[in-house]
Amino acid sequence: MSEVSPEPTTLAIDLQSPAFVRTIVAQMMAEPVPQDGIGRPVAKIVQAHIDTMNAVARQLAGEAGKRLFGAIERFDDGVRRLEPAARELGQRGWTIPVWQPLPFISWVATSVAPEHVDAFFESLYAENRPRRAKEVMTRVLSAKQYAHWAPLLDEIVTSIKSKRYLVAVPALLSVFEGTIAAAANRSYDKASPNEIAEQTLDASDLALKRLGWASILGFLTTVFGYHSFASAAPATLNRHWVLHGHGQPKWTRLDCLRLFQAVETLSVVGWPFGTVNENEVEVA
Repeated sequence: MSEVSPEPTTLAIDLQSPAFVRTIVAQMMAEPVPQDGIGRPVAKIVQAHIDTMNAVARQLAGEAGKRLFGAIERFDDGVRRLEPAARELGQRGWTIPVWQPLPFISWVATSVAPEHVDAFFESLYAENRPRRAKEVMTRVLSAKQYAHWAPLLDEIVTSIKSKRYLVAVPALLSVFEGTIAAAANRSYDKASPNEIAEQTLDASDLALKRLGWASILGFLTTVFGYHSFASAAPATLNRHWVLHGHGQPKWTRLDCLRLFQAVETLSVVGWPFGTVNENEVEVA
């Protein structure tokens, strides 16, 4: 996938041209789904474009610079309008899939009934199409932010491949809970993951980062939400029921992928943009 050069002075086009501005805006708004396995998730690619365009626009004088800055602001406004849909998707038990283009978020929120969301993602991750699950796990294992958890993540992947989901799910919950605190630089904070996510969202100005944290906060309200041990088992995965041994453990491959997707979403939005995957660990 081609990207705008990080060195504005090497761009072999007319930076003052309105056509250049239109082309860049079109690229920012229509990034395709990565097809190259370990390719960077869409959210990072889009942000890389915006960062580059900000750098270019600082060199532009007059109307061309104003148009470009205006386009970037309109893009941010559009992303912010997706926040309610991202939070709702999280409340349904799924964070935003960063391997999909941004319009996918609102499409799922408006086109897939809440009771069918699990089935919808199960079809996306179908076992007869293993590539997508493999790519998500590969990107998570390759993320340098997760180097500390790499040995555990590697064993989690082995467990999933062996269909030992009852081992993988508690381990993934622990990884996800730990990475929330690490992403917000609050590893020694006594605040709950829900509090950390809410406070991080409130403090975030960058539209794409807010979008991801809105999704994570919605996810936490469901998966890490209170559900009385005296009541019937929750309809979806619940951290407290899993880690405190309540109910019959019936977790599935889909629950593992639900958590892997959440961990990947966090790797994209939780740390500063520009933190790239460097290890390129390949999941067999």
